[in-house]
Amino acid sequence: MGRMARIRAKLRGEQPKKAGVLLALPALRGESHTTQVLCAVMAGAISARPDWPYYVEPYGLMYRSPVDAAMNGLVKHFMESDHEYLAIWDHDAIPPPNWYELIGRGDIVSGVTWMWDAERDPVKRLQFNQFRLNKRDQAITVVPTPDELSAESYEVDIVGTHCMVIHRRVFDKLGMRPFIEPTGPDGARLMSCDVYFCRAAKVAGFKVQIIPSVIFDHVKATGLKGVYEALVSMMHLGRRSGYAVGYQDAKAGNPSALDGQSSTLAPAPAIDPATVEASAEFVPEDEDGKESAA
Repeated sequence: MGRMARIRAKLRGEQPKKAGVLLALPALRGESHTTQVLCAVMAGAISARPDWPYYVEPYGLMYRSPVDAAMNGLVKHFMESDHEYLAIWDHDAIPPPNWYELIGRGDIVSGVTWMWDAERDPVKRLQFNQFRLNKRDQAITVVPTPDELSAESYEVDIVGTHCMVIHRRVFDKLGMRPFIEPTGPDGARLMSCDVYFCRAAKVAGFKVQIIPSVIFDHVKATGLKGVYEALVSMMHLGRRSGYAVGYQDAKAGNPSALDGQSSTLAPAPAIDPATVEASAEFVPEDEDGKESAA
C-alpha cells in the first residue's frame, strides 16, 4: 500500500493493510549466525507495531545441494503466500539496522556487500558483490564510484542473493523456476543461479539496483595470511591502475587512496609485484570492451 493510500485509510478510520515480506534465511547445511537469526526474529516481532509499514514473516530453509533447487523451492513457498516482497539473507550475511530500507525500492534490490574467495589469486580474493556485463557478455566486478556511493541508488546488471529483496512481479513474469545453474556438455557449471536469475530478469525488463546506504557484512572464516596477501596485491594493482578497493576511500571521493605510499603495510616477501597481473574483473575497460592500459 502506497503512502497516499495509507493516509486515506487513516482518515477513514481504517487499519491499512501492511505490505507482506517473506524474510528467507537459506542456511547451507544448517549453518547460520546468531546475529542474523536474532535480527530476523526482531523483524517479525516489530511487525506488530502500528507505525511499522511491513508485515515480516521469517522463514528458515536448510539445504545442501543443488542450490538452484533450494532457491526455486523458496520461490514456490513465497508465491503460495500473499506476501509482496521476498527478502533473502544468505547464511553468512549480517544485516545492518537499516536493512529494511531495501524494501519497496524497486524490482530487485541489494545493499552493498563483499565477496571473499581464499582459493583464488590474491588480487581476486576480495571483490564487491555486484557486476556488470561487458560487450563480450562477461560478468565484470563493479567498483562503485564516489557518485554512486553518494546517490540514493544505482543500477547494475547482477548482484548475488546475499542480501536481496525481490518484488512479486518479477516471479509473476519469470515463473516458478527462475534460478537455474546451466551446465556445459562436460557437466561443468557455466554460471551460478543468482547470476542466471539477474540476467533473465534484465532480459525481461526488470532493473537490478544497489542501495549504497545499506551495508551488509559478509562473514567468512579465513586465514589472516591470505587477507594480508590480498591487501598487498591490490595495493600494488592500485598503484599501477588507480583501482580503488576501499569502500570508505571511494565514498570520501578519494578513489586513488591506495596510490603511492599511503599504506603503512610493507610488501609481502612472498609476492613479487612484477608478477601481479590485473584480472579481467578489475582492469578498466574502454568503450570497445578492450582492456585499457594500466
